[in-house]
Amino acid sequence: MTHSVIAETTSLLRQLREGSFKCLAEESKHVSHNVYFCWDKANGSAAITLNSAEGRLLDADIVVTGTPGWFTLNFGLGFGQFQAGDTLGLVWSVQSSLQTNLYPFVRSVVGDDRLDTQLADPIRLTQSPGRTVQLHTIQPQDPLAWAKNFHTLVIPLPKQSFRLDLEDMRLFHAPRATGTVTQTPTLASLAI
Repeated sequence: MTHSVIAETTSLLRQLREGSFKCLAEESKHVSHNVYFCWDKANGSAAITLNSAEGRLLDADIVVTGTPGWFTLNFGLGFGQFQAGDTLGLVWSVQSSLQTNLYPFVRSVVGDDRLDTQLADPIRLTQSPGRTVQLHTIQPQDPLAWAKNFHTLVIPLPKQSFRLDLEDMRLFHAPRATGTVTQTPTLASLAI
């Protein structure tokens, strides 16, 4: 059975992929269902021009002014609970006018608190099209492993002007195997 977070995210990405966006993105306003940019308006701003064709997720020309304390792209993943030892995987097809690493995390709403699970690997942005795979083994201390909560994938973006072309993204879940996880899984170890 498909995990509820994976089902919600697959639906969200399908809607984004089937859409065509030619507009300006506004701070904390949804571009598509549960997809939005957010930044520190008190210290800076971002002018984000979306020009995404059907079949692609998000193409954005971004002009940052000032010095915002944060600037993020957010994907609401929905409600769900994972188990310690489960693996959460992300596959990105992305390129950018900047060459840098992005360090995404999953923010979980736990009561009145917002708690973060830092993912183990960065997303590598390069000027050439490429794929990046991230695997994160969920630990008992990760908020993802706590009660059934709402989770958001938060991607901290460079706080400078750049172009971002997010061609595709996939999220997958590999339930923990019986027994103890002794090493970080690889793509080969998860393949069927």
